[in-house]
Amino acid sequence: MYLNESDVKGRPWPEAFTYISRFGFLDAPSHFAKVICTTLPIHPEKAKIIDIGCGSGIVGLYALVKKGATFVTFSDIQSVAMTETVANAVRLLESKVGAKLRPEQMQFLAPGPFTSLKGDLVSSHDMLVFNPPQLPTNFLKADELLKLDKSSSRATFRLGGPDGLKVVKEFLLWYSYLEGQVPPATILLSSFLGYGQIAATIRHQGLTFETKTETVVPLRKILVDAAESFSETERVDRGLNRAKGGGWTKRLLTLSVSRE
Repeated sequence: MYLNESDVKGRPWPEAFTYISRFGFLDAPSHFAKVICTTLPIHPEKAKIIDIGCGSGIVGLYALVKKGATFVTFSDIQSVAMTETVANAVRLLESKVGAKLRPEQMQFLAPGPFTSLKGDLVSSHDMLVFNPPQLPTNFLKADELLKLDKSSSRATFRLGGPDGLKVVKEFLLWYSYLEGQVPPATILLSSFLGYGQIAATIRHQGLTFETKTETVVPLRKILVDAAESFSETERVDRGLNRAKGGGWTKRLLTLSVSRE
């Protein structure tokens, strides 16, 4: 069942539902999805993308419709995500919004981890795109963790290990050892994880990176207590600032990572 306009009021990014429809299994597209969609450094008519952890398909489908990507390969570890992505692609192809799209501009892989992707497949694309799970469990209260544990899909898409970088580290290790001439990887990371820690994590694998954009967004309520407890030095490193009227803001970092 597709969502209607009344269902998406108050969502972080209602425009996303121009390109996808939720079927109730996955969370609605968030600030993270909006930022990576709108800040992807794509050159129109030249971009072949692998959308890793595609979820409902919003990043890849948005890239095709709005950013001028020529081809997208969709990949996710969860079968429910691939099912939703295929359904959304079909719906989009049949809509006015996606009228100019062609089925041959899309490829849908069998559910599986990104580590199963081979170098020859990756090398045939111009860019990898990854919005990894990065919610740091060290800063979550027990009741918040229990809420996430009740839904395997939410946990898979949200939890990034104790420091929030567990999956990112796994991705960078895999990326650094891929065979062939691999394209750059665009990754979206929260400044809450710390600039210093992020930079060290990337450089540890012998990779280089460039910050393409920094987007200010509200800090999630479940992380506010942690922000309050940090020293001023930690807050600066984590890109945290007090918002007008209370609360905190952080930055979402669109990073382009590559091998030298």
